[in-house]
Amino acid sequence: TTDARIPYVFVGDNGEGDAEAAYALLREGYLQAAFIRRVDFTRDCKIYERVPSTLQAPGLYYFDNYTDAANIAFDAGYISEQAKQRILHAVSQRAMPKGCSAKIKILDFLL
Repeated sequence: TTDARIPYVFVGDNGEGDAEAAYALLREGYLQAAFIRRVDFTRDCKIYERVPSTLQAPGLYYFDNYTDAANIAFDAGYISEQAKQRILHAVSQRAMPKGCSAKIKILDFLL
């Protein structure tokens, strides 16, 4: 590999191996950053079979919601203030479903 980082960002969650994949890709220089949503077993569907990862590495950021992710990305210099404001606006305009029953209702509607 070379020292030049590829300008890719990985987004996943820490329930099923995304954090581990991001960790490995960051260490090898294949990613610029990775944003990993923290799984909340009291709120999210209990579909995860493993204990959520807590791996740490430069460029590996954990977030609780997309407002949090936007603020982290801005603070770390990955996005501009304008981009952050667009994300915050988009988040405020979309009511995200909470819990398994709401997510299942949406899937039922879509299928």
